[in-house]
Amino acid sequence: GSSAGDDQLANAVKAGIAKINLFSDLSSAGTNAVKDFLNQGKTTVLGFMPLSMVYAVGVEAYKKMFMHYIEVFGSANRV
Repeated sequence: GSSAGDDQLANAVKAGIAKINLFSDLSSAGTNAVKDFLNQGKTTVLGFMPLSMVYAVGVEAYKKMFMHYIEVFGSANRV
């Protein structure tokens, strides 16, 4: 799955493939978001960045990528 491209992944799901490994893509999304956030140099009043803020940035990017794959696989709005 990782880096295969959305079209190939969507076609694989349509062809009946039931297991696609996405961890590398999801992990990279979170890691890159955290790197970008930290490179902005934002700090709090005391000059520190709370770990919870850094963690939240990574989680949101991971979640956004996960939601993207839900759309790619045609699983959005399904119960």
